[in-house]
Amino acid sequence: MPSVLGVVVELGRIEHRGKWLLNTDSGGTEEATDRKAATEERLSSTKHGASNVEEHVRKHIMDGFFELIPLLVTIAAIAFLVGYADALIRPIIRLLGLPTLDFTIGGLSFSLSADFWGVGAIVLLVIFYLVGVLLSFAVGRRIMNSFSGLLSAFPIVKLIFGMMKKAMTSIRGTQTNFSRVVFVEWPREGMMALGFVTGRIYSPETHASMVSVYIPTIPNPTSGNMAFVFEDDVIETNLNPDDAMRLVFSGGIVLPDTVNLARLSIAMEEHRVSELVGTFKTIAAPAAGDDQAMPAVSQKTTDPKS
Repeated sequence: MPSVLGVVVELGRIEHRGKWLLNTDSGGTEEATDRKAATEERLSSTKHGASNVEEHVRKHIMDGFFELIPLLVTIAAIAFLVGYADALIRPIIRLLGLPTLDFTIGGLSFSLSADFWGVGAIVLLVIFYLVGVLLSFAVGRRIMNSFSGLLSAFPIVKLIFGMMKKAMTSIRGTQTNFSRVVFVEWPREGMMALGFVTGRIYSPETHASMVSVYIPTIPNPTSGNMAFVFEDDVIETNLNPDDAMRLVFSGGIVLPDTVNLARLSIAMEEHRVSELVGTFKTIAAPAAGDDQAMPAVSQKTTDPKS
């Protein structure tokens, strides 16, 4: 049988080994915790860096998109119109069998054919120019009126041709008459709508004057409302038709730097008194994340008597 002393020594060894194992496990746990924390920190740093890269790429893609989209749409529209013109003219050129011009410059041979991309647009522009020159003479206008009367003799052609004729006359009249941009209280008092003066009526007895104002819809100015407004109630502006059209097409996004508004009081036809309503300046929208509120629109008023 083992002695009591041997048992005590063995128990001491077991206790010592248990403490050593306990200390070893504790140290390993702390080391694992440190490794886990370092890994999480590296993952967080990586995610933050990836988020910055993603934001950087997204921002520049959107900047390029908004900058190039107008150019791309313009190119696409031109390509479509040129392709449509080619579809009309190039078959005629091929049918005529126009010869190909071969020539040499500096030892280099070139071949020039009348059948190439864009020839339709060139031919149509030349035709438009020649018809415009023809219409500047009385005989040319009589020829075109006779041609229009001939087309109007056919029922179906008369319907299509008549509609297109009225549409072109309307557009041409719009380009001629939209020389004055005004604001009117529409659709209710206290709200101002942008409009174009298309006509004016005047009463010599009462000296009352009214204007017909075309109020376009957004973003399609070919449709809108027409209102007769007393000229005393019309608010004049320094906007020209191009600025006004940019406002309409953009829905108010493209604003001029300054807009002057004035009311013209008409006591008599030959005597006008101008009253400045205000000078309004465009204020840029605050940047994203900017907590500062947008300042109020500046307005300056002056007494007409001063």
